[in-house]
Amino acid sequence: MILAADNQLDSELIARYQRCIFIGNSVMIVTSLLLFTALMASFGFGEYLSIKIQIMAHLMTIFSAAGFKVGYVVRCVGAFNLGHKAF
Repeated sequence: MILAADNQLDSELIARYQRCIFIGNSVMIVTSLLLFTALMASFGFGEYLSIKIQIMAHLMTIFSAAGFKVGYVVRCVGAFNLGHKAF
């Protein structure tokens, strides 16, 4: 009986860590797209956009880079706890 409970606990933990990897990857993809869009708005099309949009794009560059780092940390937590050696 105890062995079955431990096995169920292990499968729940594995599912949680796999979910961490999925969420981390998703956050990294979304923030990468936001970062690329913000960089294009800041530097690629700056002369065509208003100063308010350029300021928002510069701020979005900072926030999307920070979000990418958070996503990477979440992904690393899941990968480490599943026993992955390379991140």
